[in-house]
Amino acid sequence: MIEKGITLITAFFDIGRGNIENQSLRRSDEEYFTYFEHWARMQNMLIVYTEGRYADSVIQIRKKFGLEDRTKVVVVDNIFEMEPDLFQKMCRIEQNSQFKKFRYFENAYSNTARYTYIMLMKYWCMKDSCEKDLVGTETVAWIDFGFDHGGNAYLKSDEFSFLWEYSFSEKINLFCLNNPDEMLGADSLQLQCDCVMGALLCVPSNLVKTLWILVRESMEALISLDCIDDDQQLLLMAYKRRPELFEVHISDWFMPIKEYGGGHLTVKDKTNANSGWKRKMKILLKSPKCLFGGDGMKPFARRCIERARRCYSA
Repeated sequence: MIEKGITLITAFFDIGRGNIENQSLRRSDEEYFTYFEHWARMQNMLIVYTEGRYADSVIQIRKKFGLEDRTKVVVVDNIFEMEPDLFQKMCRIEQNSQFKKFRYFENAYSNTARYTYIMLMKYWCMKDSCEKDLVGTETVAWIDFGFDHGGNAYLKSDEFSFLWEYSFSEKINLFCLNNPDEMLGADSLQLQCDCVMGALLCVPSNLVKTLWILVRESMEALISLDCIDDDQQLLLMAYKRRPELFEVHISDWFMPIKEYGGGHLTVKDKTNANSGWKRKMKILLKSPKCLFGGDGMKPFARRCIERARRCYSA
């Protein structure tokens, strides 16, 4: 019997961040489990997809909070076997230098097949959990394993010891930084500017399979353009295709839990905060010469810099 409430679904698979050259993006397994422990106190039923070698670590963290009975671990030792043909297509695109030159950030992690495939498979995990009757609630919520990065927004881990409840609409509830109707999908793909947040997503259980179909077809569409991208782009494309299935909530990074049911959570004061990355982008984009060099820019270069200004000066 389907009950009211929210079932949380997350996953942890090795995406290779422990070995990447960019130290600012490097994350060890231990760091990810520290991030997980930060929010793993949530009292909702939690379904975790992971490799067998990590299963006990997941259970032990939930057991620490007396929640082992509200935890289900689904072992998938090789997530790349679920959609092998799709993954091979993505690997071929990763090796295409023209694809990377097309992208604004040539060495972005979202240009790699392994990462973008696992980001896509978030929604396979949601679909699989419903197909296996592991979900007993009307609403399914995806939450990233590393949600809030161990305290990036929320100051007090112990405040996550609550049952998250909220009466979401019967649509796919999409959390965005800005209005996706005002975002040109091609700009998002090339300039890699943020709009949709992929860390949290709330979906009626009867629409989970539909969502999976939409995001998978979005990846196939990107592949047909010799491109790949992560879940933020896939969700944006899914929304553009079937907007009537979605309800958009404008929010900020990690904030939807507080704004929709977790009002007691203490957050950092962002009044004077300014992203170092975004600040650098604003400075850089004031000077076209920094990006394209010389005064004789071609028309395409001019269009690119103007689109970049619009995306990063907000």
